[in-house]
Amino acid sequence: MRKNFFTNIFILFLITLIMSGCRPLNKEGGYSGTVRRDDSAKSQEINLIPQLIDAYSQLIQSEEDDEVNGDGQKNLQSDKEKKELIALIKEKVKTEIEVLKKYSNKIEDNEQYGMKWGVFKFLIEDKNKRNIQAVENMPARKQLYASLEWNEDRLRKFGTIMNEVEKCDRVVATTILETGMNFVQGKFENAIISIDDKDQDLDNLILNELKDIKKNLDLIDNFRKQWISSIDKIIAEYDSNTGDIQKDSQALVKRVNSEYKEIFENEIPEIKKASDDIQTILK
Repeated sequence: MRKNFFTNIFILFLITLIMSGCRPLNKEGGYSGTVRRDDSAKSQEINLIPQLIDAYSQLIQSEEDDEVNGDGQKNLQSDKEKKELIALIKEKVKTEIEVLKKYSNKIEDNEQYGMKWGVFKFLIEDKNKRNIQAVENMPARKQLYASLEWNEDRLRKFGTIMNEVEKCDRVVATTILETGMNFVQGKFENAIISIDDKDQDLDNLILNELKDIKKNLDLIDNFRKQWISSIDKIIAEYDSNTGDIQKDSQALVKRVNSEYKEIFENEIPEIKKASDDIQTILK
């Protein structure tokens, strides 16, 4: 745009200069059409043209240099942002992988935090059609424990509540457990492991792709916090016997449905999209 502007101005100036070599017809000029300038004036104008062209070339070169320098600064800033994002993502993944390894080595208590002969006995794992309490379903149980930060006090209280919910409404109990196992922890692990497996590929991604990965990791973290916060609220309400829910399983299920159904069924499962987006970028 700026180059075209200067080009047009320069061409217009040259035309004006050339045309000024002749003056308009005046009374003294008769019908010869023009009154010529002397040879000295014309020679000066002709000699001036190369100087103008040279000055114009220098101006255009200066404009191009400014554009190149501007692009260079943008590229440097982009590279800096990329390095910072890659460092943040790698540090996040490293921390989470260490936590996952720690959880994989933990051993659940013999009663599976009170759920072995309660809710785990009646719920079936889709992959192998065995109940959740079965030995082969330990990985699924560990995902549930990990979703609640393997806080044993929290898990026992959660187990007590889930056992009561299952007695009254198995569908609600299943929804809550699957939210923790399959979405909160399962999709989180999928995202983290995908990044860890392809961490060398992060350098090849463009800035916007790295920003999307970081954004989706933040979203996943928010969903996990929402899950824990919701469970802690249910535990607090149960401990304080809000609405007599300690003694009435139906009242407990009703309260869980009215206050948390939308969260467990629709909000937290959005974690799947965030996890899938990360894996799509890394393909």
